Amino acid sequence: MPSQQLFVRFVFITLLLSWTSSTSFLPTSHRRSLHEKLLETRRNPKLLQREVYHNPHHDAVQAHLSDPGLTKLLTTNAKKTAVLEVARVDVFGLPFYMANFAFGTPPQPFAMLIDLGYGGAVVRSVDCPTHHHLNDCGQRVFAYNHSVSSTSNDMGLRFSVGLGGQTAQGSLFGDTMHIVSLQVQNATLGAIDVFYGENLLLEILAEFCDGAIGLARPNQTSSSYYDVQSRPNVLYELRESGVLARDVMTLSLPKRNNDRGSLTLGEEPPPAKYRIALSEASEIGEGWIVDLGGIYFNGTTIPLNISYTASAAITLEPAFAIALPNEIVHTIFDYLGAHSSEDGEGGIIDCKLRESLPDLTLTLGGQTVTFPWWQYTGVWWYDGRPYCLVEIQPTWGDEGGAVLGLPLLRNFDLSFDMDRNEIGLIES
Repeated sequence: MPSQQLFVRFVFITLLLSWTSSTSFLPTSHRRSLHEKLLETRRNPKLLQREVYHNPHHDAVQAHLSDPGLTKLLTTNAKKTAVLEVARVDVFGLPFYMANFAFGTPPQPFAMLIDLGYGGAVVRSVDCPTHHHLNDCGQRVFAYNHSVSSTSNDMGLRFSVGLGGQTAQGSLFGDTMHIVSLQVQNATLGAIDVFYGENLLLEILAEFCDGAIGLARPNQTSSSYYDVQSRPNVLYELRESGVLARDVMTLSLPKRNNDRGSLTLGEEPPPAKYRIALSEASEIGEGWIVDLGGIYFNGTTIPLNISYTASAAITLEPAFAIALPNEIVHTIFDYLGAHSSEDGEGGIIDCKLRESLPDLTLTLGGQTVTFPWWQYTGVWWYDGRPYCLVEIQPTWGDEGGAVLGLPLLRNFDLSFDMDRNEIGLIES
């Protein structure tokens, strides 16, 4: 079984790995790593301004997600349900998804990056410096001020989270969490007040969001705040509060930059094409985990049937469709006629052959789920030239298991039923 470390990763680490892998398959002469690109950003403020500050979607997202009146949170009703708008911003070609949550009394609104593999809620504190020093918190206006909240409770605990190899630390508070008009009393909130080391990824993300909220599977003994021995995660506290009519969450992600999606809580989801039972493996941690029972490619001549039983995490990882152990990845590449990039993080294939690739079928939670070629392949452009990629990558290090990423699930809305312990794939 894969260890908890494979699945319980803070969203910024995941995104950092994603950005690195998104450029790694390019020919060596054209490849620029994320690290090199970010170093150039540090040296050249104009590049940062062009990519982030002057991003054509930046002003609209700022206005949409930073409305202190919370007018962009959609209405709730007596049935104890809530619907939040989800905004999408693409930076360096990869999507980020955000929604508005508020904490405190009176409510302090924050545009928060959403993630399925993390379980905590963290925002910047007013005590964190904002002067573009190496350990500052970016330039965002909104930061949590516990001193002006009448419901704030300082837990007297310090926590830490990983940020792309660096560390952020802060204080844990209990305070009222507002989801539209729903309220969760004394919800756990991490207020970051210091960053150790230079974190260029943070400087980019800081222009679009005030923090991150983890929507991982409910867990009473979450390790989301690391230095703290254990704390209930966000969805556990939400479920235990009893404010929802049904313990279910439905996520409809925007397909393009200008689109708006939704995060629906407490409402019966639409009918699902597939209903996949959640894994009962206790050592996995707090991710949304299902049992993977086999991998099958229905080729026109000889099919490929891989007998592989493992646990698979459902994630918002944008850089690959599925991550599998290295030997399985190479077996698939050989079958599809793809060859590994120099870094071994993707399979390059002739673009003329892409549309002739076979369907990929996975056995997930006992259900047979079929994905067409376009859900596990992608086209990346560089200097006006397309590069076609089989978006299947090796899992990190020597870990086993599997990780299902955003490209594979792009054709579905996702429902997470905490009452029935199942995930629904809803055709969108």
